Amino acid sequence: MTERMTFKLHGPCNECPFRSDRPFYFRPGRRRSIYESIVNGDETFPCHKTLHDEEVIHCGGALVFLQKAGKLFYNVLYRLAAKAANSNPDMLRPALLQMDAPIMTEAEFLEGEPE
Repeated sequence: MTERMTFKLHGPCNECPFRSDRPFYFRPGRRRSIYESIVNGDETFPCHKTLHDEEVIHCGGALVFLQKAGKLFYNVLYRLAAKAANSNPDMLRPALLQMDAPIMTEAEFLEGEPE
């Protein structure tokens, strides 16, 4: 199966792990791992609903989370995807992100890590 990442989601789904209005359990250490990978590791975070599809879509909640934290463009892949949006509508368009979505702050996300 050939996978390609697109950025068609502009906000969180109902089960998004970045939502502030719904609890979401991660195994110990996973929140920190996700945070480090998308902020400092130049990795992507696919939507769990598209993991087994041919077209994997980036988690819209993760994008809003990063934009609210002011760290969306810390990740080189997101910078490249935003540049590519001029010629490809499936790429990252920060202006379309649902900034009023119920998304955790950085502190809430990281403090939710179980001991």
